[in-house]
Amino acid sequence: MIRRGFTLIELLIAMVITVIVSAAAVAGWQSVTDVERRLDGIQRELAALERAFLMLGRDLNQITARPITDELGGERRAIEYSDFDGTALEFTRAGWFNPAPELTPPRSDLQRVAYRVEDETLLRRTWFHLDRMVEGGQVDRLLLANIDRVGWRFLDLSGDWHTTWPPSNADSSAPFPIPRAIEAEIDHKTLGAITRLFAVP
Repeated sequence: MIRRGFTLIELLIAMVITVIVSAAAVAGWQSVTDVERRLDGIQRELAALERAFLMLGRDLNQITARPITDELGGERRAIEYSDFDGTALEFTRAGWFNPAPELTPPRSDLQRVAYRVEDETLLRRTWFHLDRMVEGGQVDRLLLANIDRVGWRFLDLSGDWHTTWPPSNADSSAPFPIPRAIEAEIDHKTLGAITRLFAVP
């Protein structure tokens, strides 16, 4: 009985098929890995966005009508924002936790906070003292990266929306009430435009 083996052509065909199947498997695995990596990145950015909105909501929920004195001795309103020259949203909030209330002099439970965009990042700036005698004394915390812009709108007591606060038609010499609500719109490079509305007490 004569045993017949594989011919060279059959071996070559089998090798070509193996290479093609292996290449397809590697390409498929790499595609799945790339998709998983992109999804992980989006999930991290969504989590960072939620943390930023959570922090912003906590701050805005405790806005208080306390103006401050700036480094030049001028008075700054309790809350103010202008989109001229990239000025940040800045306001005074209550509820600043004091871990050592027995220290002398006691530290205030009020805190000055600002939200601003610098170098495509959303920053939360806080000051150690409400009334700033000298420049400095602030801490910046990065909340969110890959930001194109952050837009703000303010709802006044009569139900009208404004893009500056105090409104451009307000009397600059008179105190102006705190808005009823503040809307933040974040233009994110990956996630697109996200809008969140915050009620102000």
